[in-house]
Amino acid sequence: MGTLTQNEKRQALNHNNISHSKQAQLKQSMRKNTHELYVVSLDQLKALIRDRNDLWEKYKQYFEVQTNYVAPGLDIMTATRLVSDLGVFNAKVAVKTYSGKQHIIISGRAGLRKILTGTKYGITHPKIVQLGIGRAGVINAVAEGGIITIVLLTVYRVLDFFLTDNSTLTRLIGTIATDIVKIGIASGVTIGLATSVGLTVGTTMAVGPMLVVIIVGVTAAAGLNYLDTRYGITESVIAGLNTFTYEAGKYMTKRKKMLESSPNLFAPQFILPSGDCSMPYLI
Repeated sequence: MGTLTQNEKRQALNHNNISHSKQAQLKQSMRKNTHELYVVSLDQLKALIRDRNDLWEKYKQYFEVQTNYVAPGLDIMTATRLVSDLGVFNAKVAVKTYSGKQHIIISGRAGLRKILTGTKYGITHPKIVQLGIGRAGVINAVAEGGIITIVLLTVYRVLDFFLTDNSTLTRLIGTIATDIVKIGIASGVTIGLATSVGLTVGTTMAVGPMLVVIIVGVTAAAGLNYLDTRYGITESVIAGLNTFTYEAGKYMTKRKKMLESSPNLFAPQFILPSGDCSMPYLI
């Protein structure tokens, strides 16, 4: 057996490298195109669906309660930031007018504060609004909490619609509609009381308006939910939607039958110059 020349050795080495590279590419391609299929019987599939529904029924009330009180939780966080920066009793807030414009005047030692380092701010200053001070701050806090609550409750209602067997589209629409109305009422009551009572308290305590927002917000949400459950408001709305869709379906079916039995009934008529009506003409 003769010895290989240097060139032949180099060619053999290159051939081995190419072979290894092709094998690696082939393995990678096989891994990418590998699919795992799980075959289950109909009984097993029903058991999986039943377990999923049971799990949702077990925890959905917890999720609903949590989403209803997201806004007060956000308000508590805002109040905590305000207290950590100003203190509970160390700083006083008052609304005064300078050159025809309202300003928030903050007493206390500004040098010790990290956020509100000044003593005078416009009532719409971003820092004032973000910390829920003044009318604009209260409105911003309530509106932000209301929007987030609407979004979370809508997501919850949609999930419940898909994960509950006996849920209907009218129930989905009815619950979302009453949720929005309740949040709107609670937000309006909270803003009204916080801006009338809370700002009076706020002349001596900076965190006063946010405390009113939290207390009134929680009370209003709990009260409206109680009234809804007590008097079945949501269920009445759903029943009304069911009746409306049923009657609308009956009406559309009746009109369809009338059109099928008398196709010329709704055909347009044309007036001839002599005043006589032409024969109905269907397009």
